[in-house]
Amino acid sequence: MRKTITVFEHEFLRVDKSDFTEAHFDRLVKHNEQHGNRFFSVGHRRIKFSQFVGVIQVDRLTIEVLPKVGKVAEEEKAKWRGVLVDMLHRVGCLKLHSLTAAHLRLRHASLFEIYLESFINEVRVLVHQGLTRKYRCDDGNLPVLKGRLVFSQHVNRNLVHRERFYTAHQRYDRDNVFNRVLKQALAIVARTRAGTHLASSAKQLLLSFEDVTPAKARAETFHRLRYCRNTERYKDAMTLAELIILNYVPDPQSGRRDVIAILFDMNDLFERYVFAELSRAQRQFAEARLRVCGQRSQIFWHCNGMRKTIRPDIIAEFNAEGSARRLILDTKW
Repeated sequence: MRKTITVFEHEFLRVDKSDFTEAHFDRLVKHNEQHGNRFFSVGHRRIKFSQFVGVIQVDRLTIEVLPKVGKVAEEEKAKWRGVLVDMLHRVGCLKLHSLTAAHLRLRHASLFEIYLESFINEVRVLVHQGLTRKYRCDDGNLPVLKGRLVFSQHVNRNLVHRERFYTAHQRYDRDNVFNRVLKQALAIVARTRAGTHLASSAKQLLLSFEDVTPAKARAETFHRLRYCRNTERYKDAMTLAELIILNYVPDPQSGRRDVIAILFDMNDLFERYVFAELSRAQRQFAEARLRVCGQRSQIFWHCNGMRKTIRPDIIAEFNAEGSARRLILDTKW
């Protein structure tokens, strides 16, 4: 039976025998240590969450960490869950076709299930459109002459097999980094214990990736991605896949206590949310030539080969009363 615990940032979660057990506690402590102890602080049979909000899935337990402003009553948890979904959607961390439908789903599902369902829906669309194909270099010992003959390897391997040719050639297929990353993320979703419908949907989609090589994507993999006209449609799915892959820590012993912690720094999330809302308002103030910029470093002072830089959160530039104005905004949650 799946269970969901809802807490707020900077709150304590204590070990009990029914929901949050010693096994959950030990697994989360190890996960936190692997990430520099930044998600929460550990006490005696309890953990205290920091400014990170989101969801943690361990075994069949889902822990939702919601943003908090002052004292929040128990009946207001649904409200702040919706606030978090709205913020994640507006900054592009959660792809949703309808916020109203997502809020209705939250009555019967956890935020974790909403997130995985959003990823599955994005992959399903890509499969329906047709997975992208790319050229890739390949070599092998073939029964036909295809591409360029690699003479040294051909002599070493085919001295007595004159019917074969060792060649270097190109293939145009679906086995590329974009599809490999999606396959890896689908395999993680298929392994999770969040919901049987999500796991079965992921397993069904994996059938469309049978000819794709399994991958072990890292942070550098996503940094090296270069999108083109044919892969631009992959961006939303790759954003979701990145968070799933990079925040997944498998349990090597039994596989029952795998951890996926999709958490966001609330300070950064709020800053990105304010920036996104101000960027949308630029059209309404086109006459004033409003232009909103994100963080960018500028030299504050320079002396004797030493310099100090500053980096404001948001800069708003506009025209007022015939002159150019500039506002420096500092966001605090």
